[in-house]
Amino acid sequence: MDTEAATRLVADQLSTEVYELVPPGDYFIGPEMIDSIANALVAAFVSGLAAGLKNDLAEWGKSAGKDLSTRIRRIFDRKQPAASSGEAGEPVPPAVDLPRADVVDTVQREFVNILNERGLNRDDAERLARVVRESLAR
Repeated sequence: MDTEAATRLVADQLSTEVYELVPPGDYFIGPEMIDSIANALVAAFVSGLAAGLKNDLAEWGKSAGKDLSTRIRRIFDRKQPAASSGEAGEPVPPAVDLPRADVVDTVQREFVNILNERGLNRDDAERLARVVRESLAR
């Protein structure tokens, strides 16, 4: 449900309840005022909800971001073993030179995998990854 629909539902409920609170014949609270009150109530609720979730979601996001960063590094910073010493040599380019769109697709796919591993069902993980990709492309 979007905030507009939520506001409409609250306003509808308020419009029937508010008139029980004011004296008969003193109906100075018009539909616009009720819509404004409903909007303020929904905004306050959403703000409180966001504040309550902020720290936990930030930590979860940091953890998922670190995991995604590690996976991206593994894809693009492959190291080639040194010939005789057994030590890691200089980074070499990825085995396949991927076009930019393929790189973004690969990162998005890994993000979906991370979200799915953290308990989000695959469809929701794909939808969230798509939204993140679209918002970052702007």
